[in-house]
Amino acid sequence: MSDQPGRYHLSLTIDGARVLDGWWDDADTADRKFDGMRKEHEADDRARLLLTEWDDGREWPLRAWPARAL
Repeated sequence: MSDQPGRYHLSLTIDGARVLDGWWDDADTADRKFDGMRKEHEADDRARLLLTEWDDGREWPLRAWPARAL
């Protein structure tokens, strides 16, 4: 087991405070987690989701909810 987190990072913030972080190596798993969290929090206008990919020490935004410019 690696000490490094996965390549894909999902964060949930509510009112600007980070309340959840998840890391996965598999893009499909990260996408499913994003979709599940979006459905779970879709009625909460304070919630924000951001899915990013870490590559070469940089974080690249992949998906955001609510949708906004990446």
